[in-house]
Amino acid sequence: MAGDLAAFGLAAPAPAGPLVCPVWEDLMPTVRAWLAISHQWRTQLVPLALGAIRTQVIGLDYAAVGAWLADNIPDLEARREIWRYLAVMEAEALQLLNGE
Repeated sequence: MAGDLAAFGLAAPAPAGPLVCPVWEDLMPTVRAWLAISHQWRTQLVPLALGAIRTQVIGLDYAAVGAWLADNIPDLEARREIWRYLAVMEAEALQLLNGE
């Protein structure tokens, strides 16, 4: 990116420091779960005009997510609560990943 900006006589802004995102303590188990499973996506190829294709993200791989939750969250009620929060995060991520 810096090279692209330099071509126009611009400089990349200096980093502002580490990214800080406060999270309520009772939501930390969900954040930790998300960080562990957020690479488990189901995708499909979608044909476009002139033979081009693009990748569309369908959603999380629920079998993989369920297995991770079962292995790492022993309390069933806590697992169900985390699953509900993960579904909200998944819905938001899908919009970003698919450019909606």
